[in-house]
Amino acid sequence: MNILLGVFSSGFEETKRRLGLKAFSYAWPALDVNPYSSCADGLIQYVHGGCQLADTIYFDLTYIKFKIDSDSFENSVTLNELLLVISTPELLEKTIFIKRKKVLNKEEVVNNFLFNKYWNQFL
Repeated sequence: MNILLGVFSSGFEETKRRLGLKAFSYAWPALDVNPYSSCADGLIQYVHGGCQLADTIYFDLTYIKFKIDSDSFENSVTLNELLLVISTPELLEKTIFIKRKKVLNKEEVVNNFLFNKYWNQFL
């Protein structure tokens, strides 16, 4: 099974259809995630389960804003999905990041996210 993560939009649906991917489902197993995640008791557990089942994870970054602050991070399931994928080596390994139908350099995506000034408060 290959899955698609990202902000649900018309472009998301078109990418899902074009590549024959699966999107979020409550049928996926709910697996534990970082208990400090604001989404730890909700959708992100099912996303984690789907990611574990997936052969390949496509992550569409087209509509993600990397201007992260505590408000945006706390309220964004998609940013929490991105944190899950980036911070779980076996998930990151099988992830392909895309933006506007183009494959992105994985290392650049990870660095853009991890070296965001938002994280300085935790270092």
